[in-house]
Amino acid sequence: MKWVPAQFAGWILCLWKEVWMEMIRLKKLLKKFLTATVFTVPNLIAAMSEEMFSDNPLLELMD
Repeated sequence: MKWVPAQFAGWILCLWKEVWMEMIRLKKLLKKFLTATVFTVPNLIAAMSEEMFSDNPLLELMD
């Protein structure tokens, strides 16, 4: 099969479009993940530290 320049250009454009769409999709996924992480992790840490220190008998001894 002999490559015609127009065919080659069309193939490259099609490939570029696919890559571009994937990048946009990944960017959206990354944004969702980061948003979820940013809002979840501090709350999780706060809840864990509160849980760890609320039932700690050493803390009662210090008071």
